[in-house]
Amino acid sequence: MKTPTIYDIKYLITNDSHYFDRSTMRFFGQTLKDFHVRKSPSGRIFIYAPTKHNNYSIREFADNKLINVSSKLRDYLQRTFACDFVRYESMIISFINES
Repeated sequence: MKTPTIYDIKYLITNDSHYFDRSTMRFFGQTLKDFHVRKSPSGRIFIYAPTKHNNYSIREFADNKLINVSSKLRDYLQRTFACDFVRYESMIISFINES
């Protein structure tokens, strides 16, 4: 299966209907173009985007739903790499690749 685009994911999600609302994305300082879609070697699909609050919004896309990534992982990544977005993003990609 081909990796979906962020536009595909927005169209396909059946839960979390406010995640891509304009008002929600405006609050976090995001646009759809800010989102990255990554597929892990095991086939899991993750989306992430930087926010204006110096962290990242991270979700897993499965069964047409967005699933919160473990708050422990997210907290660790944000606490450890919040000031270094390039390194932070590389850690997200490492996590995805190991999932």
